[in-house]
Amino acid sequence: MKQYIKNTIILMFALLWGLSLTSCSDSEADYSDDSAYPPPTIELTSPAEIDAVEYNSTVTVSARSFSAVGIHSIYATLLKVGDSGEYEEVNAAQRQRLKIDTLQTDMTLEFDLNVKVNTCEAVGILVTSTDVLTKTSQKVIPIKKITKLPSQIFTEPSDFPVLVPDEEVSLSVVIRSAVGIKSVKHTLCNKVLGDLKEYTTIPVSGNPLEMEFILKTVVDNKDTNGIKIVVEDIEGGREEKIINIEGLEGVDNNVALVFNNIEMAPEWEHSTEPDQPYIFSIEGIMVQGVQKHVLSLKEIKGYGSKANSVDFAFVNIWRNPEFVAVKNRGFSYVSASRINGGPVGRRYDVDNWIKPVGVATNRTMFTLIPEDKVTELGVDVMVESAVPDAKTFEALNMLQSVTTQGADMLMQRVNASDGYPNDPCSLQIKDNTYIAFVTAAGKYGVIHVIEAANDADALVTGGCKIATPTGVVGGKGPAYSGAGIAGLTYDGVALLYGRTCKLKIVVQK
Repeated sequence: MKQYIKNTIILMFALLWGLSLTSCSDSEADYSDDSAYPPPTIELTSPAEIDAVEYNSTVTVSARSFSAVGIHSIYATLLKVGDSGEYEEVNAAQRQRLKIDTLQTDMTLEFDLNVKVNTCEAVGILVTSTDVLTKTSQKVIPIKKITKLPSQIFTEPSDFPVLVPDEEVSLSVVIRSAVGIKSVKHTLCNKVLGDLKEYTTIPVSGNPLEMEFILKTVVDNKDTNGIKIVVEDIEGGREEKIINIEGLEGVDNNVALVFNNIEMAPEWEHSTEPDQPYIFSIEGIMVQGVQKHVLSLKEIKGYGSKANSVDFAFVNIWRNPEFVAVKNRGFSYVSASRINGGPVGRRYDVDNWIKPVGVATNRTMFTLIPEDKVTELGVDVMVESAVPDAKTFEALNMLQSVTTQGADMLMQRVNASDGYPNDPCSLQIKDNTYIAFVTAAGKYGVIHVIEAANDADALVTGGCKIATPTGVVGGKGPAYSGAGIAGLTYDGVALLYGRTCKLKIVVQK
């Protein structure tokens, strides 16, 4: 799908070619006539059906597709049984697409696509081929059985409000396993610090497929913000669940969050497979059992919900949503609330990948901390020694004095567009820069830019400005929706998509 824009252009040429063939005919062509213009064919090479597959394993689908008019797209995706009893796609964001580099008539493609069976709902794999006339053929590969399914853990309540320290709490627990439960244990935990005490084991009689019990524990650690339950089945599968605790009475819950070794990279324009580590979420989103804070658009759409939010993005700014070049250019830290703004040019990302799942786009305000202020306030020392505790939380309050004039986007280079040659350009974010920010909740944070993203080879020769890609006139042209699209030249600002910056982030919870 990273070839989408290219293939759309090819599709237009193919349709024009088809019209030219029929323009000399006495009658107009009827493209809806399947006898004259049949849809593509799909022949499954292997497998035709799947007797058993392990949960979270990958199935390689091999097939062949033919079209007389040319194949526009091919993908494979997981199916489930919907409420109506019919097949439904599990998650369109996880479609595995074939990269199609050329288009021709009488076109045959032999291909392999790897599909991960990452849900217990999966009952089949759908293979779809669409031709340049948008006619589609599909084949279903049934999945008869999924083995090594994870256990399911249900609790009542599903989370706790503020609790009283050193008092006993209880919750009802139901566990279901497809193969048999081997062991169950629980502990108090902190979602940043990890487990806080030794595990307590719940007795398991035999290896039941289901068990129900009342879990009782004393919340006797002030750092507790969750109760963790861990289940292991007889095949070695391990599943865990954390029951959130909002807070503890009389305990200062103001702690800092510390994120080390963060790498972020700008997403391509209008990408249909957006997998760059592009957006940061302070609270995080659970992705296949892992709380992730640096997320791709694909992960947000696949796993996000109305309960989640994102805070800022690392963007390569060049063109607005109409593909017209804007005054700002190059790398920028942008508030999540601003990424759909015209000068940022990422409205497509919000409309197609964030908004559909209801994830909130929080407002974040940035301020570049001058080098003398970094030294004067001891920001560098504080960030270097930061740990997730109340002391670091208090230390971050020093940033109040430097965040009075924040902005919702902070450019690495100021006035860097070569389309505005007379505007003075400057580099303001480089290695070892410190950026203060204020969250939507009024909390203070700091970004230590350990390694700034490299844009040196994108500059106009001998200058500070970032060049327009060769062949792009006036900033307009097809989208750079991925790497290696035929017909596009990757120089100037087009080089910057996917390039990483390395950060450390410390923020008040």
